[in-house]
Amino acid sequence: MKQVLSFSNKDLLYEDRKLSEVALINPSSTVPSEFEYVDLESVSGTEMIRHRLEHKETAPSRAQRLAKRGDIFYQTVRPYQKNNYFFDMDEDNYVFSTGYAQIRPQINGKYLFTLLQSDAFLGQVLDYCAGTSFPAINPSILSNLLIRVCTNQQEQELIAKFFVYYDNIISTASSRLASLKQVKEASLQAMFPQKGETVPKIRFKGFEGEWEEVKLKDISTKVIEKNRLNNISITLTNSAEYGIINQRDFFDHDVSNTDNVSGYFIVQPNDFVYNPRISTLAPVGPINMNKLGYAGVVSPLYYVFRVTGFNKSFLDIYFHTNVWHKFMKDNGNTGARFDRLSISNELFYEMPIYCPRDENEQQQIASYFTSLDKQIALQTQRLEKLRQIKAACLDKMFV
Repeated sequence: MKQVLSFSNKDLLYEDRKLSEVALINPSSTVPSEFEYVDLESVSGTEMIRHRLEHKETAPSRAQRLAKRGDIFYQTVRPYQKNNYFFDMDEDNYVFSTGYAQIRPQINGKYLFTLLQSDAFLGQVLDYCAGTSFPAINPSILSNLLIRVCTNQQEQELIAKFFVYYDNIISTASSRLASLKQVKEASLQAMFPQKGETVPKIRFKGFEGEWEEVKLKDISTKVIEKNRLNNISITLTNSAEYGIINQRDFFDHDVSNTDNVSGYFIVQPNDFVYNPRISTLAPVGPINMNKLGYAGVVSPLYYVFRVTGFNKSFLDIYFHTNVWHKFMKDNGNTGARFDRLSISNELFYEMPIYCPRDENEQQQIASYFTSLDKQIALQTQRLEKLRQIKAACLDKMFV
């Protein structure tokens, strides 16, 4: 095994060492009477995204690992998520859950953190995990896993600095993406009238007057065309997170039987699809427009409708607000299937749609959100590319 990514022009010596030989694992400590608690949901990637004040008498029993500057907290439950944290603060009142292994480095801490983030080390961890739904590794087993350590301290420092720098770039990109998503969420709230309102809080210059109400049935028709001849083999999925996408892209395989989709509805480009499956992201189920540019078929459990004489892009944005949710909750029911909302076709098409009377205003709103979505997509791609580059660099540390 040799290193193919080097930061110093020197012959380097590497040694296989147990983790317990280069760090203390779960050092003993006394939890203070009041502290900031960090549980397994508090770290995302390598960032601490939240913490909460707790008192020792009422704190969760898992609140036991008192942090010290330079400590590494390694996620032992579902470690494949790689939500690990390097504690680089001087505060002495942060306590982590026992869902993390507390690792106190005896070599360059940020260098060690880099090694623990590698897929090579994660592969070892997963080999020793127990459990299926919540795979976990015992800290005593973790402490005996081998890591390949460079004995040159200068090289350790250079490697650590490089990945700290790169993590900062990733963190900045991640924050930018989060900000764009927050702008979109706030805009959806402010640029569409909320309950009891007839005008939005924020409006483009030059437009005024109350918005009007139209019925979904007046601007659309139900699609009843089925794939009788099996001419279309592409099955689509309406995802709350990703919109309408090819089922194969979503699941990495075809869930439906491609030889038996004759009873599925045909969805043409720019048709709308309602998926009655409810979730946290879509509390009444998502409605999305087919923006793939090609036709596909969807399960007959979905509602498919085609819009005419109305700005489709505006309507697509409208269905990303929560303005229409109350109508669905008032007129639908979950029944025995608590994960699905049932509503009759007749009632569904009675749904009120609130829109500007001026079609130019509809288009400006649609254009604004289309531009925002493009920025979000580009930033998402950039962030994913940065993460791929980091992963490739980690892989090239040792081959």
